[in-house]
Amino acid sequence: MARFDPIALTEALYHWPSTHGEWLTGIADAARGLDLGEGILAYTLHFAGDHIGLATGHYRTPEYAARVPEWVKRCPPAVTALANIPLGRVRKGGEALARENARRTGMSLGEYVQLMGDASGMAPDANFIIGGSGSDRCAMVLLAKPRRVLAVAQRHFLETFVAHFVGMTRLRRLLGAAPESGSPTNAAVLDPKGRVLHLSPEAQDAAPSLTHAVLRSEQARGKLRRSDPMEAQRMWRAMVEGEYSIVETVERDGKRYLLARKNPHRLGSLGKLTSLEVACAYHTALGHSQKFIAYELGVSLSRAVRATEAAVRKLRLQNKEELVRVLSHVLRAPADASS
Repeated sequence: MARFDPIALTEALYHWPSTHGEWLTGIADAARGLDLGEGILAYTLHFAGDHIGLATGHYRTPEYAARVPEWVKRCPPAVTALANIPLGRVRKGGEALARENARRTGMSLGEYVQLMGDASGMAPDANFIIGGSGSDRCAMVLLAKPRRVLAVAQRHFLETFVAHFVGMTRLRRLLGAAPESGSPTNAAVLDPKGRVLHLSPEAQDAAPSLTHAVLRSEQARGKLRRSDPMEAQRMWRAMVEGEYSIVETVERDGKRYLLARKNPHRLGSLGKLTSLEVACAYHTALGHSQKFIAYELGVSLSRAVRATEAAVRKLRLQNKEELVRVLSHVLRAPADASS
């Protein structure tokens, strides 16, 4: 079995090949050290009205990957959305999951199984994780031989990694083509030493945080990736200040640049809130811990807590639990969310 390299997987995520399928295949291949015996599938979904955009990639499971488009084509968008709720934690397939999804979609278990076929509960021994924001979903499925399970540390890694996966899924759709250092839409351009080479007016306040994030990711890619790979991955921020993703580009002269691109969480009907408050409210409604939210958004724990509390207050709610009610239309119908 291949040795698992968390940083190699994170690097694959921030690599920018020309097609979404190539990108996802690179991610699945870089995750091969997590293979539980039957291969790995990675896929993304984008909901736009009655249309669902799907892309897949895999490591050693072409048959399973080929079935996914059939399932998506067969199922109404609302059912696909509800079967792909972005809970951000590792789950297992099987009858319990099928019952949960059937209940969520308002079907009987028999109706759900008939509609979904052998996708009704994924493969019984599969481990999978689904992330998402607004109209985007991303997932990694580890197909397992009987009694093969993930180690606890590997589960925790995937639950951190999905924050990166969500951000890059959204950013790739928004940008389309690979970013370049000379693009006027870059919020900032930095070198690997964290020096700011370009900074847009709107990103002035975020400059120190962007530099800090670049230095952390460069440290993660150094000696730490071998001495403590899990800690190295935790140092690599998925987002900065809740608004920016940092992607790498290598120019024709061989120089590396780190590009900060605006990549906000966008949800409809929450215009009273700042972008950070929207993001914190959304993830709180999904059941994510404040610690996870802070990591996902690249802010301190105290700042995430304050932003969540501000969202509750501005929406005139009694407590965090009411956020589930307020955001239920977004969680149930992601196509209603703005891009």
